[in-house]
Amino acid sequence: MARTRVRDIDDPAAWHYWDGAAWTDDAAAAVPVVGEVGAVSQTLSVFPSGGRWCALSKQDEFRGTALAVWPADHPWGPFGPPTELLSIPCNPATGEVQYMALAHPDLLPRPGTMVVSWSRNNLDLAAVCQDPDLYRPRFERVRLPAG
Repeated sequence: MARTRVRDIDDPAAWHYWDGAAWTDDAAAAVPVVGEVGAVSQTLSVFPSGGRWCALSKQDEFRGTALAVWPADHPWGPFGPPTELLSIPCNPATGEVQYMALAHPDLLPRPGTMVVSWSRNNLDLAAVCQDPDLYRPRFERVRLPAG
C-alpha cells in the first residue's frame, strides 16, 4: 500500500509505503495487505463501514467469480477473509468478461448497503461492434456484511 497527497501524485519521492507496522519512504519495504491466493484484482476500493474498513474488489479478477469485500480494522489492513457479495463470473464459452469492481459509497447512500459497479465486455470484438450493450458497466446495490 502506498499513499501521497494528490498534489504530489507525480513525485515518487513524496510517496510513503506501508511496511506492516508504519509508513516508510522505502518502496522495497512495502508489504501486501491482502494475500496472493484469493486476492483482489488490480482495482479495489477501500471505504469505512460500520466502524471498520472494507476493501471491495473482484476476487481473482478474470479467474474468479466473486465480487467481494475484505474487512479490516484500519484502512491499511490487514484485510480478510473475504465475504462474497455477488457472483460475477466470466464465461469462456460466450467470451463474456466481468471485471473492475468498484464501490460507490456516496452514490445513493443507504445504511448497510452500497452501490457497486463492475465492467462487462466480450472478447469477440465483432460481437461488441454488432451489440455495443455487451460492453457496458453494471450497477447494483449490495448488502454489506455487519461489522
